[in-house]
Amino acid sequence: MPRAPAKPAKLGLDEFVQRALQTAPELEVAQWDVATRKAKLDEAKASRYLPQFEALNLIGLAPVYKGTVNDPKSTVDTSAYGPFTSVEVSLVQPLFTWGKLTAGVNAATHAVEQEIAATEGVAADVALQVKTLYWNVLLARSVEGVLVESRDAFETALETATERREQGDAEISELDILYLKVALAEIAKERGI
Repeated sequence: MPRAPAKPAKLGLDEFVQRALQTAPELEVAQWDVATRKAKLDEAKASRYLPQFEALNLIGLAPVYKGTVNDPKSTVDTSAYGPFTSVEVSLVQPLFTWGKLTAGVNAATHAVEQEIAATEGVAADVALQVKTLYWNVLLARSVEGVLVESRDAFETALETATERREQGDAEISELDILYLKVALAEIAKERGI
């Protein structure tokens, strides 16, 4: 047996804003930016106590050299090439940095605060967009109601004017009836009918 379609829930402005804030992709991107800045802050804090380790590996081709380090030969064969590799490892533990590490931690802290503020700004933009759309929908519904009431009033006036004209009322002219028909056409145009 097929299910009956679920009845749409009526939501207020606050519920719309909360749902938008929970699902907005812009906020997720902003939160990732905050997480990135926090990771850099953690790295800056850790650099005060933990040594920095770097390894650089170079691989390439070089001309073949005959001989060894202990028995060098002064000949280089430029017609043959062989593999070359070099590994450079460095371990640096700063003892005194003249405030560089403290300044780095302070800068990273301010960067985190800036990203948090930017995230709050993105959330405010999302809320503003939702509120604007919400109030625009309410306005459109209100205008629709006014147009329907106006259409009904003009239709009634047209019927009354047409009847009075057919009964020979001299106060109602064909121009009056034409004006009422034009007004009805304008209302239909505004409603998109």
